[in-house]
Amino acid sequence: MLLAAIIAAYITAARLLVGSEAPTSPLEADHRDTIYFSIHGGVLLFALVAGFILGKWLNGLGVAFGLLFFVVIATAMAVAQIAAYQAACMGQNDIIRHWTC
Repeated sequence: MLLAAIIAAYITAARLLVGSEAPTSPLEADHRDTIYFSIHGGVLLFALVAGFILGKWLNGLGVAFGLLFFVVIATAMAVAQIAAYQAACMGQNDIIRHWTC
């Protein structure tokens, strides 16, 4: 449940903070990339810390849970970006970010 909430927060943050319309200049594209980097880093750090805390609280395996959360969230991020790119190539270019096929 916590992992699903983190993934939903990631997709929502990416959509709300950046938008899905095409960038109008290279400077705007660079600014968007900086925001995406910050979102990805923040969500991965949160997943690592939340997993560590949950693991320590449940059975003392903080590092294992932290790493597990990190890997699951990183994989979900990659899948979300790949799915958004594939959807953009089929004409639905407003899911997470603006892609060019």
